[in-house]
Amino acid sequence: PLKKSKSSSPSAPKPPKTSTGLGNWKARGCDVEAKDGVITIKRNQPEAFLGVGFGSKGGASIRFRMRSAQAGKGTIECVHPKGESIQLPYELSGMGWQEISIEAPTDATFTILRIHLPKGAQQAYIDWVALAAAARQQRWDF
Repeated sequence: PLKKSKSSSPSAPKPPKTSTGLGNWKARGCDVEAKDGVITIKRNQPEAFLGVGFGSKGGASIRFRMRSAQAGKGTIECVHPKGESIQLPYELSGMGWQEISIEAPTDATFTILRIHLPKGAQQAYIDWVALAAAARQQRWDF
């Protein structure tokens, strides 16, 4: 017997489902809320970070706009496909919005990027993140 096939009509692709407004970013060790173009990150574990898959060979420029009431030192972690990682430090003054800019080494290869909250900061806010590598650029405006 012949099977009837359904006619398919072209339709627009569905946007990715997300309830947090983070796009493809993942929150670990923290609660995240997106509102009015800014994400609020509240630490609920000692190690709190946002992570995203972003393949880069040959280094990358990492920029983001963040603020926190508490000053402190945080890290950007570039995770290599074999699980090794490079830690790149940054520091917040605790005095309003700051634009952080970090260069990953030109010999760095990574597939995951993590933004760790500054030590001691229980809450922080991120407005946007921009990543630029030789073959790829991406910006997230939350």
